This record gives sequence, C-alpha cells and structure tokens, in this order.
Amino acid sequence: MRARGRPAGKRIIKTVLAAIVLFAIGSVMLWQGLKALPVDKDRGIAMIVVGAIAFLPGSYASFILLGAWCRWEGYSYQDLPSYDE
Repeated sequence: MRARGRPAGKRIIKTVLAAIVLFAIGSVMLWQGLKALPVDKDRGIAMIVVGAIAFLPGSYASFILLGAWCRWEGYSYQDLPSYDE
C-alpha cells in the first residue's frame, strides 16, 4: 500500500498533462469567446460553452494537484481523477 500523498508514477504524469491541457484550452477558449461575443454572438457563445466544458475539469484537477504538491491538509494525489483509464 502506498503512503498517502505520494505520486503514482506514470499515472500522475498523464493526469498532470491532461489537467494542464484542459485548463489551458479552456482558458483560451473562454477568453476568445468573451472577445468574440460582441462581434459574432453565435460564435462567442459556442466558444464560451466549449471553453467551459474544458475549463471546469482542468481547473478542478489543477487545484487538487496544487493542494497535493503544497501538501495542504486533506489533499493527496490519490484524490485526482484518472484520465488514462
């Protein structure tokens, strides 16, 4: 049994990459959607929806990663959602 709070090898690398990519894509899409909203309302709304779909799981996993990395009480790498199964 692994000690609580330790990373689990390759699983953590894939999860970290997925969290960072989802967070980055979601942030960019939200920003672009907000910029496009006054010019083209349909395109802006579509980009905001797609950005939110990517941003929410990315920000959730990134926050848990930050808490586990900083060793905040109640946060561990085992709490992360696994994106590789």
